This record gives sequence, structure tokens and C-alpha cells, in this order.
Amino acid sequence: MKRLVRIVVFLIVLVLPVTVSGGIGGMLKMNEMMGDIENRPEGFTSDMISSPEYDPDKPTVGVVLGSDNSEILDVLIPYELFSATGKYNVYTVSPTNNLTTLSGGLDIIPHYSFEELNELVGGDLDVLVVPAIFYTANVEYDSVREYIKGHSGSQTTILSICAGAENLADAGLLDYVPATTHFGDMVKLKMMYRDVDWVKGKRYVVYDNVVTTAGITSGIDGSLYVISQMFGEETAKSVAEELNYHDLQYVNDPTMEHFGLGLPDVIALLNGGYHWITNKDGVLLYEGMEETALGTIFDAHTISGTTSTRTIGETVSPIKTKNGLFIVPRYTKDTWPSIERMVVTGTNALHDKEKYSSVVEALPEGVELVYLHAKEPERFILEPALEDLAKQTNNPTATFAAKRLEYRADALELEGPRFALGVTLLPIVLLFLSLLLAIILDKRFFRKRWN
Repeated sequence: MKRLVRIVVFLIVLVLPVTVSGGIGGMLKMNEMMGDIENRPEGFTSDMISSPEYDPDKPTVGVVLGSDNSEILDVLIPYELFSATGKYNVYTVSPTNNLTTLSGGLDIIPHYSFEELNELVGGDLDVLVVPAIFYTANVEYDSVREYIKGHSGSQTTILSICAGAENLADAGLLDYVPATTHFGDMVKLKMMYRDVDWVKGKRYVVYDNVVTTAGITSGIDGSLYVISQMFGEETAKSVAEELNYHDLQYVNDPTMEHFGLGLPDVIALLNGGYHWITNKDGVLLYEGMEETALGTIFDAHTISGTTSTRTIGETVSPIKTKNGLFIVPRYTKDTWPSIERMVVTGTNALHDKEKYSSVVEALPEGVELVYLHAKEPERFILEPALEDLAKQTNNPTATFAAKRLEYRADALELEGPRFALGVTLLPIVLLFLSLLLAIILDKRFFRKRWN
């Protein structure tokens, strides 16, 4: 019995510091990844904005938002693509008309509440886009579930993006039908929703009026598929060019290699718990900016667990994007957060300098100004973000970020360190110190008293 107690105590002392430190780091990072909603601005509602004009002769797309914590590119990709066609009414819709937060910390004012959009349209939506909306077990999510169910008739095309498939499964809309989701969620969802025929190796899966997509950028293919079915392939091709997206083969054939986790991904996974000293980026918000380009800095950098991002504008007030979203910065040129870089996103950012020049002119000394997309405007907008992530962190982190985002093209030129020494060394050092502590305790307490 004494021997068993010694072994148990030894193992606890050995493992506990490593797991506790990683767990605390992970919780702090999760708050950052989910948008740090406690520090967002207050008092912003859709009563303060002018939603895009409603044309009853156009089909209407509703992009569903949760009260908080919707995945950022799951929202911004389909919103920009459907809007860029000029052939749809496209609105963001949320349980209330209060400001909500997307993952990474972008605050957005929904165009309408569920009730308001129902009154505007007067019937079913033509397309319902469901991003990954987290915390489905919370009471606050109940209205989202009911809204999805309420627009699940055969006349509505339902498009889930990435882990938005879980939201459809949670609503009972995928029972006994084929569907797909992000590769990282596949095992979990197979266990949670056993009646769903989960499909691997597809960018998107179509069954009747439901289209489910795989990882995040698969939402491009799923959105283009829906657009092509309603308005033809030329329209889909035209809007793909808005993002410099050239992998159009997936629109007609969604077959792909199914990703899985491998040994090189361990470094990236350690970032969540042990990358304690994060990079600090400001993200400049300005009128007319491109939605998906903006989302890349959050989904590549912030969600990697290596970077803290803070939105900055001229004033804390609604800013209208290229296609009519309204976003709100948390900081201004008069209330600078602690940052090392100011990142300006968008392929046209250099041409739009007059829209944000006052903020740039007020940059604190030593803060680097970075144009993430404007110096290579012809590239797919995710590529410069991933390459920048590699330089700021390391190649394994950027490689995993590309995998998590389901980026498939072979066009990345990663020029960062090939190994993450700090994030790998830290748990090893903690484990060594824990081992040393366990040996000392065993020698001074157990052996001395029990032998």
C-alpha cells in the first residue's frame, strides 16, 4: 500500500505542474481566441446603422450569428461571396440586434434580429448560412437553434460552414443523411451525433437542400457551389476572383485528401498552452475594407494562440465594410493598446490611405506598420497572412494554421524558423523540474519516514 501511495504521489507531482500551467495558459488563450468579449464596446445596436437595401426581386441570404462567439471566416467568407454577386440581399442576423463578437475579437453589429428579418422578408429565406456558433449547450443558444429549425424548409438552401455542421446536427437537420465538417471535429461529432452519415474527403457534401462544408476555406467552395446552382458557373467564377481564389476545380468536384493530425502538428498544438509571451498586433479598421481579407489576420494569427489582436479605428463608432457589414473598433488613436505592429489588411489598402491616414500618423514610436495584402494584391488573400504568421512565429505553426483552415494550394513560401524552440522547451523544463521535485519529496518524506 505504501508503495502504491508513493507511486501515485510521485506521478501527481511529476505531471501536475505541466498540466496545470498548460491548462491555465490554454484557458487564457481560449478567452483571446473567442474574442475577449468582456472588453468589447457597449451600447451598439442595429438601430445605429443602415442595413443594405432590401430588394424583393432578389433572393435573400441570412448569415446567422450567435449572441457571441461565431467563427470569423465562417461568417465573412460567405457574406462577401454572396454580396459580391450583386444578385442577393445579404444580411447578418442574430438573436438580438445588439453588437456581437466573432472569434479573434472582431465586433460586429448584425443587420437584423431574428424577428426583424422575418418581418422584412415575410417568409422563408432563400439561403441560410450557418457558421460554427459555439456553446450550443448554453440557454442563450436556444433561440439560434429554433431559428435554424424555423428556416429548414425545402424552399431554403441551408449552407453550413466548417463546424457549423454541428449546429445543424444539434437542430436535428442531419439525421440519417450524409454530411461533412472540419477534419478536427469529425471524431467528436461522430460520437455526439451517431445518426449522421459523416463523410470524409469532401470539400462539401450536398443532400437535397442542405450543403455542409469541411474546414474553413471549404466554405468558399460550398458558397460558390450554391451560387453556381442559382446563377451559373460564370457568376461563381467572377466572385471567386474577388478573393483571388483559383481552386475552382472543387466547385464541380469536391473530392480532396482528408487531413488528420500528425507529429509535426504537436508544436502548433503546444502554442495553446505554452506560448506565454504572445505577439501583439493592432488591426486597423477603416471604411470600405474587404471582409475576408480582414478575417485572415484573426483566423491565422489569433486562433494560432501566438498573437493578441486589438482592433483600432479613428473613433469607437460603426465602420462600414466594402459589402455593408458594420464593425466597431475597441481602441482609437487616442487610446492605444500595447502593440508591436499595426496591421492593415486588404488588397486596396495602399489606395485607401486617406481613409485611415490620421490613425497611421498617430502611431506610437516603434510600432511597425504592416500591409498584409496590398503589396501582393494578386495573391489569394490567405497566403500573405500565413506567410506573415511563419515569420512572426515559425513554419510548423503556419503549416498547421494552413491545415486548420483547409488551405490546399501549394503556393506558400514560408520563411520562418523551422522549429519552435521556446514553446517546445518550456514543457520539457517544467517536466524536468517536476521530476526533480518529485525525487526530492520522495527522498526526504517517504523514504525517510516509511523506511
